[in-house]
Amino acid sequence: MNVILCEYVDKNEYDAGNKARSDVMRIADRLGYRHIILFRSGAPKIQVLFQLVRGCLNAILRTGRNENIFIQYPYYPPVVNKLLFKTLGLGKKIKGFKMILLLHDVLGLRNDKLMTKEGQDFLMAEVNQMMIFDNIICHNEKMKECLCRLVPSDKYRILGPFDYLYSGNPVSCAKGMPWKIIVAGNLEKEKCGYIYKLPILENIVFELYGSRYLEKNNENSNVVYNGSFPPEELIKHLDGHFGLVWDGDSCDTNTGVYGQYLRYNNPHKFSLYIAAGIPLIVWSQSALADCVRENHLGICIESLKDLKNILDRITLDSYEAMVRAVGEYRKDVIAGNHLKLVLNSME
Repeated sequence: MNVILCEYVDKNEYDAGNKARSDVMRIADRLGYRHIILFRSGAPKIQVLFQLVRGCLNAILRTGRNENIFIQYPYYPPVVNKLLFKTLGLGKKIKGFKMILLLHDVLGLRNDKLMTKEGQDFLMAEVNQMMIFDNIICHNEKMKECLCRLVPSDKYRILGPFDYLYSGNPVSCAKGMPWKIIVAGNLEKEKCGYIYKLPILENIVFELYGSRYLEKNNENSNVVYNGSFPPEELIKHLDGHFGLVWDGDSCDTNTGVYGQYLRYNNPHKFSLYIAAGIPLIVWSQSALADCVRENHLGICIESLKDLKNILDRITLDSYEAMVRAVGEYRKDVIAGNHLKLVLNSME
């Protein structure tokens, strides 16, 4: 029997990370995977460890030779990952099942010490730890290339953009001027500091949606805060021409830990915008820029200060062509086909 180990979280948490993980579980369920609860998010650490061991033993007992145990990574607190890997690795030797790892994040790549020896050693240890798995599902070619440079292997599989299960219709993209640029997700200053420095550009308004926004710290006249909504409800509240995928403290380029992480990461907000049917604006050096270019899903920019010049050149026909391209691409995203394809390829 194929199983997926999952962390239980409250459904009312306004966190896109929970949406990504719950969608993975729903897609795996459609493919016949059984869910085994590992632990409850937010439980005291001693309870987490007890529940974790119980969940691992349950999975080991119920999984036969050449069947799969499927895990999403990372879990929090981080101690969970080491204990989980060691326990399942021992069970694998005894029972002969296979193991699949889906990377939501690679902690060593999202590290302010990445370019130091200490950071590289941390990343190397993290990737080596993954080698007990038979298949490692990473986000894109850039992430795969990075992991392969550290630990060459034929275990890496590419997911592509995360799926975003959604049964509703796409939004009606904004009409007329000004251009409305949507910024959705975690708006805390550490991750999204650039929103407090956005340039005031003629005919451009930034529409913000998400939690942890310090509205009193932002006096920009072209910024509108629209509140925070659960992931399942957010799409119907979105109103704009483009969805922006940008992180860090600067409008000139993507800076800091979160900004540079876009070189390897497929942010879940990318999939949110696709599910909503909204074209994208992404950093030209991000891992997802190639996907945007190849599928005509929006525009790639080097700096947010270039937005006016770029948008001034977009015609109604070219914008509507982007909307149509997104409409085609969203069919696979909202149906869960990216994960289905990669999991089915492992059988």
